[in-house]
Amino acid sequence: MHLVRHKLSAAFFLALGSLTQAGEADPVITEDYFLGEIPVVLSASRLAQPVSESPAAMTVIDRATIEASGAINIPDVLRLAPGFQVSHISGQNLTAQYHGFADQNPKRMQVLIDGRSVYHSAFGGVHWDSLPITLNDIERIEVLRGSNAAAYGSNAFMGVVNIVTRKASRDRGHELTALTGYQGTRSLEWRFGDRIGDLDYRLSLGAFETDGFPDYDWTHTYWDSTGGPVAPETVLTGTPLLAETQRYSLAREDSQSIGRINWRGDHQLENGNSLLFELGYTRNDRDNTLHNGNFDLLRPDQNLRTSHQLAKWSGQLASGGELSVQLYHNRLDFDSRHIDTWIERDSGILINVGPTLGGHKLINDRYDLEVQHNLPTRGGWRTVWGAGARIEQLDSENFVVDDRDIERRQLRLFGNTEKHFGERDQWVLNAGLMLEHQQDQGNFASPRVAVNYHVDELNTLRIAAARAYRMPSFYEQFGETARFALDPSPLKPLVPSPTPSHYVLYSNRGFDIEPEEIRSIEFGLHRATGIEGLSLDIRIFREELRNYIDAVLHDDGCNGCDTNPLRPKHDIWVHENAGWMDMHGVDLQTNIRVSDRTDFIGSASMVRADGRRIRKRDSSGLVTDDQPIDDFVPKVTFSALWSHRFDHGWSGSIGLYRMGLMNWPNEGDRLEPYDRVDVRLAKSMRLEGSDLQLELIAQNLLDDDYTEFRGDNAFERRVYLRAKLEFD
Repeated sequence: MHLVRHKLSAAFFLALGSLTQAGEADPVITEDYFLGEIPVVLSASRLAQPVSESPAAMTVIDRATIEASGAINIPDVLRLAPGFQVSHISGQNLTAQYHGFADQNPKRMQVLIDGRSVYHSAFGGVHWDSLPITLNDIERIEVLRGSNAAAYGSNAFMGVVNIVTRKASRDRGHELTALTGYQGTRSLEWRFGDRIGDLDYRLSLGAFETDGFPDYDWTHTYWDSTGGPVAPETVLTGTPLLAETQRYSLAREDSQSIGRINWRGDHQLENGNSLLFELGYTRNDRDNTLHNGNFDLLRPDQNLRTSHQLAKWSGQLASGGELSVQLYHNRLDFDSRHIDTWIERDSGILINVGPTLGGHKLINDRYDLEVQHNLPTRGGWRTVWGAGARIEQLDSENFVVDDRDIERRQLRLFGNTEKHFGERDQWVLNAGLMLEHQQDQGNFASPRVAVNYHVDELNTLRIAAARAYRMPSFYEQFGETARFALDPSPLKPLVPSPTPSHYVLYSNRGFDIEPEEIRSIEFGLHRATGIEGLSLDIRIFREELRNYIDAVLHDDGCNGCDTNPLRPKHDIWVHENAGWMDMHGVDLQTNIRVSDRTDFIGSASMVRADGRRIRKRDSSGLVTDDQPIDDFVPKVTFSALWSHRFDHGWSGSIGLYRMGLMNWPNEGDRLEPYDRVDVRLAKSMRLEGSDLQLELIAQNLLDDDYTEFRGDNAFERRVYLRAKLEFD
């Protein structure tokens, strides 16, 4: 069956190339082409096309909308896209995902910055707080809602977020931005742009700090056998602890410090050719500890260092069309090693085992080369094709089996083609295919076919079908972590078991995992902006996810895998293909130009989900517990942003956000629905050759506290003051 599938896929891809015959050449596409009145996007098919002719549902968030939102980080802006769930894990560490499954490392969405994937293969997902750019660097964000592996390969599984930064030529002179506010949050950004010969460049520096979430009221602690409330780390190793209940305030170290540097250069060559260079580095230190003596809530501090280098050449070919060659390198340096007091539960009694070394350290490198060829339009067909190669490398401690170095190679071949037909060119056919070879996984084909029908000049109907895959992360496929006792002496008197010198918590040794697969079909209606100033997009979808990857608890799964021979067999966690999910629903999006000064943006998503996952197996491998996971996807999400420009440089906006009940997987909690109201008031003024803007931003203005990701993350009213000064 697999052989037949790949033969058919290869034949389909070859047919793509044969569709182009002799014909006319395309006009040169400039940046202004994407900034006009009619939204034009690249993220759907790698072909520049109006949103109404896209093969998938698109949300375009432009610079004006980003500013009006009052957001202070990139994920917060994504709340404006239908069906997105955004939440703080701690401090400035956020998670974001389209249509649920958003744990601390959301793995089912591709994120690009100027064509460079920032999806990391170690854990999967994106470290949003470690990106080298800030909101000031962004020109627009294109959000594709649905699978797009046909254009960007595996991991463009349930959506694509394409962040397009501003060309360096648009930012001349200096810009200073300062922010201060809630819980010691403060940031300072400096940007400078200039031109040397034919090279436009921009340098950005930024620093951000926050004290994170406030202290939290807790209702659980542990007492020692003497009856006095104490923290476990102060109790003699081996002493039983009796559980009692007492309400008290949980003190947390939830602070975070981030430093960024980013450089972009745009070099114009002869004959319209161009070079793009980007360099970036981020230093990110997260504190994430809850001081209440509860062993379930001890979480490690994390230190992240990320860097990247990108070079891209684009040029017009003498034979017609355009060729681009892109090369980049990403590095993630992650260190969460920490020492904790380890409390073990045995027969209902808690035992202070003593200090142990946990966490892990890793360096994850990616080298990626891609060539893309936009063929000249021939016979009405517009076609783009290309090929790429990628090497992923991992060097780690206490992260994978035997701490071995891992290298994964990927080859890809892709193509997308588009043609108008019909008496009035009212039909648009779009077909795409991605062929991938993944080392250790095999060969995969991800096709997509879409047909758009222009009912009239304003209204377009769309039907599309796609298939996509998600490759398991390094941790899912090869992971193994353990705790190491700092005093592993077997003579230490302990009750009831000896201190583990090497206690395996998680291991994927000997287990094979298949990539996740999703099949989707969607119907859409797009209404373009007309005289009425109204645009509307409706996406009706069904998505079937199979081979869902999750951690499963195996009873007595570690039998002799610890280094201490006195340690009995015990339970461990193992990643496997543990479940499935079916989703169907509707996304709604509207933009209304109420007047020349007033705009309204609204979105809503209603989803019905049905799925199950395995949670536990016994020592013989039989399933002993499985659970429904329909609440991994909230049934309703909603957002609305109203903005208005007043006289004398004043402007303001009101944002309303609602998210239904959601169970955040893995380290998250099942949280109740919430509503949130944000308000922004700004004043712009001219000061002796400089432009100054002052902003007052209030998030959760009504102060109806709710929780994000975990029950101890209390989101209160947050107020910030931001100032931006531009000068030569």
